[in-house]
Parts: sequence; C-alpha cells; structure tokens
Amino acid sequence: MPELTYPPHNPVWPPPNSIDPRVTPYRVAHKGNYGESFLDICSRFGIKFEDLIQFNFGLKRTEPKYMEKINWYLKNKLGCRKTTANGNFILSGGETIYIPQLGVVMDPVGVVGTATEGRLTRYVYHEQSIVEPRDPEAPNPFVMMVSDAIKNWMIEKSTGHAPSPPNRWVTQQSYNDIPTDQVLTALNILRTRNDIKPSQWVRLGSYNVTMEFNFVYGPGAADKKIQVTQTTIWTQANGEITRNVDYRFINQPTNITDLIP
Repeated sequence: MPELTYPPHNPVWPPPNSIDPRVTPYRVAHKGNYGESFLDICSRFGIKFEDLIQFNFGLKRTEPKYMEKINWYLKNKLGCRKTTANGNFILSGGETIYIPQLGVVMDPVGVVGTATEGRLTRYVYHEQSIVEPRDPEAPNPFVMMVSDAIKNWMIEKSTGHAPSPPNRWVTQQSYNDIPTDQVLTALNILRTRNDIKPSQWVRLGSYNVTMEFNFVYGPGAADKKIQVTQTTIWTQANGEITRNVDYRFINQPTNITDLIP
C-alpha cells in the first residue's frame, strides 16, 4: 500500500518550545523490531495523544489530513522508514519526541529585541561527490578512509585521473516578511546522506548529500541564545541506516547567511 503522507504548511522541527527547560526530550525506546508507539509514550507521561502531536508537530486533530501530516513528519523530520500495512509510518526507536510539562502553557512571552538581518527562513542545498571508477589496480578500500589529500593522490596514481570535486547547488531559498521585533530563536538542520551502492563498475565512494536549514523566528531579547539542532540520517551502501541528533547553542548572527555553507 502507498505511503500516506501530506506536507504540512511551514513545517518546523524540532518544535520552537523544545528549548524550554520545562520540556523533556525523550528518546523513543525499542520494542522488539520497532519502537514505542505514540500511545505508549502518552501512557508513560500521562499526556493526551492530541496534545503530544500538537506540541511536537503543531497539528490539530480538526485539521484536514491530520494523520497524513503526522506521517510526513515521521518520514521527513524523524527519519522513520517502517510503515504499517495501511501505509502509516511508525517509530523505530531512537527518535526524539518532546514532552511538555503538564499544565504549563508554552506560548512565548513577547519581548522586543533586535531583529537579525538577511531574513532567510528556509535554505536547501544538495551536494554530490563522485569519485572516478576504481580499476583492478586501484588501492584497497581502506585507503578511502585516510585523509582527503592522500586519498585523492592514491586515486589519481591508480586510475590516472584526479577524483571529481563535490558539486553543490542550491535548490530552494525563501525569504519571508518577519516582524522586526522578532529574533532568531532556533535553527533546525536536517542532513541526509545516501551512499551509492558500490560494485565493480559503480563509482566507489560516491554519495549524495542534502541539507535543509529551517530558521525559526519569535519574540526575544537581542542576546537570546539560539538552539541549533542537527539531525543526520546516513544510508550506507549496504542499506544500514544510522541516525544522530546533535544540539548546540550559538549567539544571534548579524546575517543569517553566515550560518549556512
């Protein structure tokens, strides 16, 4: 059965209030070959399913294509790959879900601040790295793990051709009219890397990378720290998928474009 997904309007992940100290980042536990369900998590923390979904994904039960939009988040933001027989995505274990403190309203308090320049709200670029085909005289694959300088030299010596440099191109940028009393509150980065399956004739070491930058604005002081959340999903040539989430805090930038490659 086909996947049941539908893109929400202006999706944001992680949720803007995820940096609130009253919010608990919860790593989904494994249950056999799958992860906990949303109902398992709701039962664990005593929260309603609708409240958990609205806090994490900003979706309301009454809006059209509610379940399809949840599926979209699971696939595109949390990196879920497994589905049920009817096409709904399910948690695999290891994903992060944010649990709000019960009885606390997370609406931000308006504080006039200094707006950042370069009002970029979304930026996506692709990177493609293609390495020349490996002939029978090429070095052992372990050479591919050493420094770029040595690796490139060895490839050129064995094939007679220098490896092709990565190609990068921007696929989408968008600028929105944002009130000048708002500052950057979060930067969410989703990085996906897909290795090309190696064989005797396929280019060894080739890969495609997509990085999506989502900038979240809101009221705040000019010295407000920004939480940067980077989710990396790596699909290796053997089909193994690894997922990693890193967090860090940075100062308000003068220009948003300073934060992207």
